[in-house]
This record gives sequence, C-alpha cells and structure tokens, in this order.
Amino acid sequence: MYTNILEKLKEIHLFIKHKIIPLILSARLWLTLLFISICVVLCSKYYISFDSLYGITFYKIDYCILLTIIFLSGILSYTVFSYICDLKTVYKKSTSDILLTSIFVAMLFIPASHIDKNQTNYKESRSLTKFSQLFTDSKINNNFGKDFEKWFNDRFYLRDNLIDLYRTIQKSINIIYRDNKVLADKRSGWFFLNKEIENTYKIPYYPDLYLITKNLNKFNDFCELNNIKMYFVIIPERASIYREFIPTEYLKSRRTYGEKVNDYLNQNNDDNFSHLFPMADILNAKKQYNELLYYKTDCHQTDLGGYITYLALMELIKKDFPEIQTTTLNDYYIKKNKMINTGESELVFHLGNVNEISLKDAKFLNYENTYYYPKNTNIITEEYDNPHLLKNRSYNPDGKRKVILLGSSFVEKINLFIKSSFKYTDKIRLNTAYEKNFHVSRFADYIKKEKPDVLIVIISEGELFDYISTMYNDNLELEP
Repeated sequence: MYTNILEKLKEIHLFIKHKIIPLILSARLWLTLLFISICVVLCSKYYISFDSLYGITFYKIDYCILLTIIFLSGILSYTVFSYICDLKTVYKKSTSDILLTSIFVAMLFIPASHIDKNQTNYKESRSLTKFSQLFTDSKINNNFGKDFEKWFNDRFYLRDNLIDLYRTIQKSINIIYRDNKVLADKRSGWFFLNKEIENTYKIPYYPDLYLITKNLNKFNDFCELNNIKMYFVIIPERASIYREFIPTEYLKSRRTYGEKVNDYLNQNNDDNFSHLFPMADILNAKKQYNELLYYKTDCHQTDLGGYITYLALMELIKKDFPEIQTTTLNDYYIKKNKMINTGESELVFHLGNVNEISLKDAKFLNYENTYYYPKNTNIITEEYDNPHLLKNRSYNPDGKRKVILLGSSFVEKINLFIKSSFKYTDKIRLNTAYEKNFHVSRFADYIKKEKPDVLIVIISEGELFDYISTMYNDNLELEP
C-alpha cells in the first residue's frame, strides 16, 4: 500500500518537474499571458459599461465577451509563440530565421494596437461600421465573424496612412487615376469629380419635376406681385459638355438631368416663368471658339463659358427689356493664366476644385485659360456682407434697369458680364459660409426692399433639385 502511494507521489513529482515547472518557466506561457492581458486592456470598452444606482457609479462587465476575448487571444497567441519557440528546437532553424519570423508576427499585431474610435471618417465622407455583438437577444450572432472583419477593416491602426500610401503609388504609376471622389486622365489633364458625373446623369423622377415647377411658380408669383420679371437659368454641367474626356465612362448617348428637366418645362404648360437651358449655345460655341468653356480641373465655367451663357440670357431678357444693351468681348481686356479663378478677383487663383481634392499638383495645369476684365472703369463694384447674405453690388452709369442675381457659384461668371448691361447689379451667392440653402424667407424682404426690375436665378443642372426643393420647405432648419 505504502509502495503504491510512493509510486504515485513519485509520478506527481516527475510530472511537476518535467511538465508543470517547464511550462511555468517557458517563454511561450508568459508571452501568451502578456498578450491576453494586452487584449483585455485594449478591448475593455467592449465588455465594460458603466451604470449608476442611487447616485453611485459602478462597473458592469459582460463576462461573455470578456471570456471570448481571453479564449480567442489565448489560443491565437499560444499557437504563434509555440511555433516560434519550436523553430530552434524542433525545426532546427537559424537565429536569423527566428528573428525574422518574430518580427513578422509582431507586425501582425500593429493594426490592432490602436483602434479608431470615431464614428465617421471625414476623409471618405461616410460612417464607420459599428461593433456587432457576439450574442444578440440571447442568440449567437452567426454573422459575427463577417461583421467583426468589416468593423476591424474600418478601424485598424494606420489605415489612413496605408490608404494615402496606396493613392500616392496609384497617382505615380497610373495614367488614369480614380479614387472615391475623383476620376482623372493625367495625359489630357481633364479631371472630373465622381459626384459631378453622377449628378449630371441622374434620373429626375416625376415628383422631383413637379416640386421644381411648383416652387418656381410660387416664387414667380411673388416676383410678379412685386413687379419683378423672373428668369430661371439652368447651367449645363461640364460632364455633359465635355463628356468625351471622361475616361472609362461611356456617356455619348445618355441624356443629362438638365435636358430632362428642360424637356419637362417645355412640354408642360404648368409653368409661368421664363427659363433657359443654354446647352445648344454652349455646344455650338465649343466648335466655334478655340478656347475652353469649362476648366479642365474645375467643374465651373471659364470666363468665355460664362459669356456664352450671358449672351443666351440677354437674348431672352431683351424680349422684355429691349433697351438693355449686350456687351461684347471687345469691351474687355484679357489676361492668360494656367491657374483657376472661379470668381472675379484678379488675385484669387487656385489649382481647381478637382485637383485640390485629390492630385494637388500644379504640373497638371497644362492649359492657359483666358480671363476677361472690363475696360469700362466707370463700373464700380463693392463687396459687403451681413450675417445672412454675402453679396457683391455693382453700379454702371451707362447701364439700364436694376437686376438681382440669385445663384450658386455658377453665378460668378454671369455676373462678370451682366453688370456691364444693367445700371444696378446685386449678386447674392447661395452657397457660402452663411448660406446653406435657397429658402425664400432669407431673401423675400430684401428683394421687396430693393425693388429690382429683373431677378435671375442661376443654378447648375447637377445641384438644381437640391436648391429648388428647399425654397419653401418649412421643416428646414435655417442658419441664424
């Protein structure tokens, strides 16, 4: 009996000596425990929550998630560290092999060393994937693996740096470059915003067309009540005029958003305002002039493109006001510049909105644009603003009548020429730091006070619905 006990004790001793003690002293165990501890600390926000009772705050631990983290990190780390430790003893690998393997394995943990806790990625203009629970409603989430992968892919450490590196490589080796915002042909220098293309060729649905007509009719009624003649101008987008330069996009036979809206306004008798969509005029001028009508790296019209639109608009206005004169290009002196100017100032030039968003390189400005400046020094222009409006007002003693321009950034090139025709020209930009929409309540009192003879609304086809749909939206939260 005593012999059996001694044998058992001897077996236990040998087991402890040869199994337990080596395990306790082994590097793989302590490395595994260290890694588990790091994982538990880094993931604490996902299994620890805070609650309060009678004004006292205390921790609540979701032990299911905690044990899952411990189990998964333990299995993973012990397997990896065991493999590394066996490289020398079992697989007879050299010290350099072990070192390289260890460095590689260590690098695998870098992405998880700092998880992005933001809910939105502002660079990509989207919401990040939310963390999905392993158990939902007391049931196992069978999609947890896929959900976790999406969550991790959105948030791992140095993700944005890797994306920037990838884009830099793509920009340097690809002739046609695209990302989530830009489509660019670096050979021709034509750069297009993806949003610009999408907005140009989107489909207008009947409720949209009805709302556009309804709001413009209502605004026209307001103008008529105050003895004002209203004109509505839809500026064609660059992606429709120069569609042949959009790389990898076959758009030759597709009709644009503006064309379809214009067809609706022409075919329906439910509109009582004058409107203009000068696409045919611009396409004809494209063949006639040896100058660009839109910038290569910016979605706006050039000065000449603005002038062609101005001519078409003046032809419409002169039917009602024949005394108003149309200016000619001979009334302007010109300057050349490869940089982009989407306003009137001779000082404010930039790379172009598409170039500045993505490629950010002046070497792609391979075309000299022509800029026009009035020879008539009697035209006085002053810029001023208040908490509601950012405006530009011009006085021309040689002009006739008074006009107010309401428009997005496309109003700038029209204003460059129209202030030479009217005596008083008041330009109001809709998309400024102050303005977020085209709600009529912002401008009604000002318009009635100024009493213009003519009011012109100028919107590009891609942004047409977004602006016109807000004109009488009572649920819209206005800026102060």
